Amino acid sequence: MRRTLLLTLVAAGLFGISCNQSAKKKEMVRKEIYGTHQGKDVYLLTLTNKAGNVIRLTNFGAKITWIEVPDKNGVKDNITFGYDTFEGTITGDMSFGSVVGRYANRIANAKFVLDGVEYKLPVNNGPNTLHGGPAGWHSVVWTLRFLKRMSSRSQVYLYKSRYGRRLPVK
Repeated sequence: MRRTLLLTLVAAGLFGISCNQSAKKKEMVRKEIYGTHQGKDVYLLTLTNKAGNVIRLTNFGAKITWIEVPDKNGVKDNITFGYDTFEGTITGDMSFGSVVGRYANRIANAKFVLDGVEYKLPVNNGPNTLHGGPAGWHSVVWTLRFLKRMSSRSQVYLYKSRYGRRLPVK
């Protein structure tokens, strides 16, 4: 799980690093309000590199909502599943472009036994719990931080998950 989260954040960060701030004619990083969730601001970041490739990310679920790159013929198009609006992001498929967690995949019948103790989880996929349940990492507002290194910028999404919240942790 940590590897998936780390790879997602590193990929977004590397794209961000390629957005050289010395380009004068084009805004390389744009941050705009996308909506609010549970009293917290949700942002949509649009990063554009020198080649004009675009990635859009939001701090709601640390989701990637758009990646626009050229195909083999040089025609640019979006290659991700995502939504154009925050309302679509909230009401649509919870997994599109998001970081999943605290765990990935299904826990059958929304329960499991660990060390002889049965733990019951919230249901969100038929009788099962999927990708952290209805209040998994995909549905929380992450803290957004920008890192500046030399002439490049990248962003990092941070979320402190409380240990023991619905799941046992040792």
